[in-house]
Amino acid sequence: MNVHLREWRTSDIPVLTQLANNPAVAAPLRDAFPHPYTEEHARTWVEFQQQQEVPHAFVIEVDGAFAGGTGLERRTDIYRGTVEIGYWLGEPFWGRGIASRAIGLLCDYIWHHLPDVHRIEALVFAHNTASQRVLAKNGFVQESYRRRAVTKDGQLFDDTVWVLLRENKD
Repeated sequence: MNVHLREWRTSDIPVLTQLANNPAVAAPLRDAFPHPYTEEHARTWVEFQQQQEVPHAFVIEVDGAFAGGTGLERRTDIYRGTVEIGYWLGEPFWGRGIASRAIGLLCDYIWHHLPDVHRIEALVFAHNTASQRVLAKNGFVQESYRRRAVTKDGQLFDDTVWVLLRENKD
């Protein structure tokens, strides 16, 4: 299985719309990832990503097929050496080790292209054990467990903070 990351293309809009418009995909993600996910959401996202001088969001591609997305957000001010990562896969691609490979590739990208970054973190719903396994497989350690930290669909949830430091990347 060949997993790689690439930049966004206009041709991604139909499959992005199809895979992202799934309540099971949206459930563990921030509200910034809309549901329902429309073609207009996809078009706006792809056009925005195509305007970025330095890419920070990527398509996860598996054997030439669009499978999901991943990216990073740089922190600012005193947290400027930290990036937060996120990722999602379309449901047909779940349970195959794809997310683990994609996160490894994203971390490699960060370490090689962002030399001022010393910390990568990911925030994960406490009940999302699959995502926690993805991070653990890539050397992340759980740094904290935050009670009632997330409000999603009118409910409160706990979350966990997972961290990978540059000096612990190998």
